Amino acid sequence: MQLKVKTVNLSSGGPLIVILNKEDATKLDVHALDRILLKKGKQEIIVAVDVARNRSFKEGNIGLFDEVLQLFKVKNNDVVSVEVEQKPLSLYYIKKKLDGGILTKHEIDGIIKDVVNNNLTEIEITSFVCGCYINGLTLYESAYLTEAIVANGKQLDIDAYPILDKHSAGGVPGNRTTPLIVSIVAAAGFTIPKTSTRSITSVSGTADTVEVFAPVTHTKKKIEEIVKKTN
Repeated sequence: MQLKVKTVNLSSGGPLIVILNKEDATKLDVHALDRILLKKGKQEIIVAVDVARNRSFKEGNIGLFDEVLQLFKVKNNDVVSVEVEQKPLSLYYIKKKLDGGILTKHEIDGIIKDVVNNNLTEIEITSFVCGCYINGLTLYESAYLTEAIVANGKQLDIDAYPILDKHSAGGVPGNRTTPLIVSIVAAAGFTIPKTSTRSITSVSGTADTVEVFAPVTHTKKKIEEIVKKTN
């Protein structure tokens, strides 16, 4: 099927999402959260489907979220080819975990790779988290998960020794030792490229607190530049 691209000025926050008119979805025999393959020239991308059930989104168009536009270089009114795509294998691995199974290194790596590449929807990622929470992880699964996160994530390349780190035990709202300790250690001449997550132990985690007076979201290259300048 050939469809005309429409930019919708919407962001999913990660997952690759497009919008189809109800009639086009019926012709393709796809439903919400099914996958389709978009093609234009040598470009290909797999995305998840949202279905517009009112007349505000016309038949023959396909709405691309911002994340898709960043990866799939097309413009408004470009025509793209659309094909039905099979579900990623990682969904079967997630179901295995929900059913109480023990995942292999290959299966966990496949799940994390799809998470990093935005091939899974928020609901599917939540299902994986629920499976781990309900059924727990074996020692081997925990190790495989850690290795998969390292292998599939971006790693900082910092030419320094030693490289230090600091993390609190967590769980104490209002505990703000990290910004102070990291600053003191860096001022003493040691390299301590501190990373942090948001809202991990309270509504305002370390990243949220520091963001009050400085930007905290940077590219890998920018982080390396900051660490080289400030330790």
